Amino acid sequence: MKRGELQQALIGGLVVLLAGLFFVYAYSGQRSLRSGGAGYDVTATFSRVDGLSKGAEVRLGGIRIGGVESMRLTELKRAEVTMRIQNSVEIPSDSSAVILSDGLVGAKFIELDPGGAEKMLTAGDHLRHTQGSIIIEELMELIIGQIKSRQASLAATEKQGEGN
Repeated sequence: MKRGELQQALIGGLVVLLAGLFFVYAYSGQRSLRSGGAGYDVTATFSRVDGLSKGAEVRLGGIRIGGVESMRLTELKRAEVTMRIQNSVEIPSDSSAVILSDGLVGAKFIELDPGGAEKMLTAGDHLRHTQGSIIIEELMELIIGQIKSRQASLAATEKQGEGN
């Protein structure tokens, strides 16, 4: 093997090794709050959790503070989500939880909006104020319907103006 080829092979191997180490580090960081990692569990009940999955991020102020541990259907046919929150993060008991997405087609996550209560959530507590997932397709249909309605109104107004 020539010196240049050997150098390229070493650089390629180093890049692959660094990429592998990065993925191991990233995966282990994500697992720390999932599947039995350190933290305390709280629950919230939503009308719908479309697109949310186990392991999805839980954020506060846009910063990841936990993950979704599990989801189940309650007796009242609502979705109960269990979230694992980092032990170092205190959340007021009157906080709310909203399911959002990163952009139009991004991953779903839960954003916590802190309340003002002095009492903090502890393991096993339940968030009472929630807003379920918004389905983008339904939102787009609503917007398109409103646009068509306004176009029809404008067309009718223009016809009346031409008739005079």
